[in-house]
Amino acid sequence: MNGIHLEAYILDTQIQSKQAVVALHCESGWPLDFRQKFVPQLSERIRGRLEGWSCYREYGAWKLMMGNNDDGRSNKGMMSVCEVGVPFGASPDETMERVERQLRRLMTLGADIDDVIENCCCLQNDEDTEQENSSSLVLALTREQVRMNDGLENRPMWSVIDGYVVDCTEFAKFHPGGLRKIRDTDEKQTGWTGEEFGFSLTRGSNAHFPKTGRVFEDGMKKFDKLQRQVEVDFGSSDGGAITILGKLLP
Repeated sequence: MNGIHLEAYILDTQIQSKQAVVALHCESGWPLDFRQKFVPQLSERIRGRLEGWSCYREYGAWKLMMGNNDDGRSNKGMMSVCEVGVPFGASPDETMERVERQLRRLMTLGADIDDVIENCCCLQNDEDTEQENSSSLVLALTREQVRMNDGLENRPMWSVIDGYVVDCTEFAKFHPGGLRKIRDTDEKQTGWTGEEFGFSLTRGSNAHFPKTGRVFEDGMKKFDKLQRQVEVDFGSSDGGAITILGKLLP
């Protein structure tokens, strides 16, 4: 079974121990990051309830599992919230009555489960929004930010290649033309567009370095796919590596 559900079973192990298992599970119908929030939150919320239920020893003692399997082994899937071993009764009917009573107790947790689900989903949405906003801030950079990072007075050296903002601080140390040559790439007369920040490795006069152009083009594709900073290594003979930081805003 998947998702959040109640479960009762008697298998060979339970027959040997003469105890049926009644459990509340959260399985792979929900994403792992949700389960890692849901299980500890719900466990803390129902802890007192389980302690009260355990007073009735003929029905078994409840225990919080905190994502462990019923044999105590850690389960990275965060499967089990709580379980109880229900002692067999004097007859099958009595055993079933005890199991049903424990299941009915779990059913009273419905409102708590719903509240924790809602809270976990809200937390996930907030995290996704924060991550999206953070990524947008990092991946979209302005011309003024590029100008400020000019490689002078121990500042990083940023430049623009094919519309992507790159950190070439380390690259400039190995480049034959040095920092000055790198800074010139952002000038109007250098780029293939004839505009500021119009430098290209794949078009115009600098496209005559085919290997360098292909390597950078692969880096652009990787950046677009992953939507995060990407290192582009041209090899030591071409001056080392640069890092694609983001795209230049129009």
